[in-house]
Amino acid sequence: MSGTTILQHGCEPSAAATGAAVAFSHGATLATGNPTDFPMPDIEVEHWPVGC
Repeated sequence: MSGTTILQHGCEPSAAATGAAVAFSHGATLATGNPTDFPMPDIEVEHWPVGC
């Protein structure tokens, strides 16, 4: 089994992984300013630009 390393700039890796896990487990969309940090096909990611 292979996994995906989650890196999010300015955020602890565990916080980014927790957000992705919560979105996945609830079938929710993950809103983030860095959608490319979450390349997993099973998670729907929506880009929310920072500072808008």
